[in-house]
Amino acid sequence: MKKRSMFLALLLVAALSLPTFVAADPTVTPPGEFPIVTEPITLKMTVGQGPTQPDFADIEILKNFETKSGIHIEWTNIPSSALTEQRNIIFASQDLPDAMMRMNIPALDQAKYAGQGTLLPLDDLIAQYAPNLQKWFEKYPELELGLKLADGHIYTLPYIYDSPAITCGQRAFFNKDALEAVGMEVPTTLDGYYELLKAFKALDYNGDGTVGNEYPLSVNNYATIEWFLKGSFGLGNRGTRHEYVDMDPETKELRFIYTTDRYKALLEYYNKLYTEGLVDPQIFTYSEDGDLGQLIAKIDNKTAISYLFLNHTFAGAHAKEQAVGMYEPFEGPLGDKQFTYFGSVLNGAGGAGGTFAIMKNNPYPEATMRWVDYWYSDEGIREFFMGIEGVTYDVIDGVYTYKDEILNNKEGLSFEQMISKYAPWVTVSHPSVAHADYFKGGEMVEPAKGSAEALHKFAPETIWPVMRLSTDLSDEMNA
Repeated sequence: MKKRSMFLALLLVAALSLPTFVAADPTVTPPGEFPIVTEPITLKMTVGQGPTQPDFADIEILKNFETKSGIHIEWTNIPSSALTEQRNIIFASQDLPDAMMRMNIPALDQAKYAGQGTLLPLDDLIAQYAPNLQKWFEKYPELELGLKLADGHIYTLPYIYDSPAITCGQRAFFNKDALEAVGMEVPTTLDGYYELLKAFKALDYNGDGTVGNEYPLSVNNYATIEWFLKGSFGLGNRGTRHEYVDMDPETKELRFIYTTDRYKALLEYYNKLYTEGLVDPQIFTYSEDGDLGQLIAKIDNKTAISYLFLNHTFAGAHAKEQAVGMYEPFEGPLGDKQFTYFGSVLNGAGGAGGTFAIMKNNPYPEATMRWVDYWYSDEGIREFFMGIEGVTYDVIDGVYTYKDEILNNKEGLSFEQMISKYAPWVTVSHPSVAHADYFKGGEMVEPAKGSAEALHKFAPETIWPVMRLSTDLSDEMNA
């Protein structure tokens, strides 16, 4: 009897020590095969919807993928302006969909609802059913690092930026006719930048007969200027997800940026620009989120002579015709010549992923993971951003190019309205990859693209993703 009890005890210990795996759904086909399921299934999915987007049930590539995958999606569309409110209501009520897509679940909510068991851990599902996503993990190890919560598990999926043109932060753009008017070129030092802005201040650039009612430098958010300057003072060397800390290159220890002499020198330079009227003073009255509309208006009416932004195409024809980019950082007073205004390849929800999550009540988690993994494949990325070949785009000399009827609709529809009929990428963040071949945002247009690629040569070697903190430590940091 004792021997039998001992045997049963050892058997129990052995069983408990075995690794746990996600139970395979018998209806799911192996990765790479389609349809995804041998019998059709239905998933309920809540999705963030941009202002120019139709009901996701009507987007062509998603309808086509339903046929290919064998998975019907019942979409609940949430306007992007109401994401936070509606997301909170869903979590509080526990009236959960099977999955959330493009709902921008922030880091704190990920930790909170993972801890409550609302969000399903995705590690084993990714290992078994997401070979496309795993290839991106191999290319960019920081993705997996940045997605893992303090408990060591992944609960949401990323939006991946696969180009320096997209990870690059705001940089300087100058108007060609203004440079010609003062007889100067794009500077390479902070001293040269100061002298150029002073020369701009003496122009009657908008031609109204009054000198001094233009702004040598304007932005859509005052904090942008600080980040733009950091690399010239040897600060911010772990990228934009870390506003307060970086690594001291001498001690190799964590450094609090705002107590350094370098930061003091940065503020002194910034103050000089402001007090001498070289910076648009209105930027300090904008909300924390900035005011892009104001910046666009100032560029269009020629009261902004130069500006900082991600690209030059967001404004009117004048900006597109006149834009000259910067191709190297401005060397600072201590000899620093870096451009640290670069973010991580991990994006979505403030750099925390958050673009896709599977809920605890999902009856088909394996099939759901295979469904979303498609949008990380080359074919899936191309469809997600470009739409349908021959309908929304053509391949011309190896370049994927939107058709003219998508870019310049004769009925007066915007590009965003036209492409949204076919592809779901407009606005918010997506469980996919902004790939240089298929992503056609303004960042990919010259001179914005060339500027970012040139500045990337001066970027930090190591860019940190968002640091994941425990719920308790997060609460303490935000108290």
